[in-house]
Amino acid sequence: MKELFENPEFQQKLLELAKQAGLVNTSLVPAKEQLPQQILQLPGEEIDLVCTQLGDQQLAFYLPIVVEAIRMVRLTPLPGVSQAVVGLLNLRRQIIPVLDLRTLLGMPQKPYDENTIIVLVEHENRKRGLIVDTITEVIKVPSSAVEPPNRFVPYSEFIFAIARSQSGLIMILNHMNLLNFAQEQSLDMLAKL
Repeated sequence: MKELFENPEFQQKLLELAKQAGLVNTSLVPAKEQLPQQILQLPGEEIDLVCTQLGDQQLAFYLPIVVEAIRMVRLTPLPGVSQAVVGLLNLRRQIIPVLDLRTLLGMPQKPYDENTIIVLVEHENRKRGLIVDTITEVIKVPSSAVEPPNRFVPYSEFIFAIARSQSGLIMILNHMNLLNFAQEQSLDMLAKL
């Protein structure tokens, strides 16, 4: 039996099963190892970004994980969860947990209005809505203009990289850490109802 547990193939299979069951917190893995290979700095490559505004901060999502963006709608509140979890969205018979990006990033609250946007992101069959003030543009950024954040960047656990563009610095959000937000197991169960 001991030999079985020391077998690397068995250990890998066991780890995969634990991840599928939600027993492994992948947010502890360094951000670069979690994100798709395309987003890493590769000479001559371009990265597609959906740029958003949150107060005076420019933030971006990696385009391939953005499913769609919708205007703010009424959400079903969830008692007993983190303040960052605004509620559940019922979109085309699919239940999607919605998080307030301002709360997650420790920014001052702003009342939602007709311009408030919910960005729907999906990675590895995990879908979330993230509330932003507005979407500003979709851009391509050369990988040479992207660098990892330094330790002084606020809320760095949610930031994968910083991109230099004509409009200034854009913080690229770490979608894996956003999707694995603290309440991950209970939110995933709710989304399957």
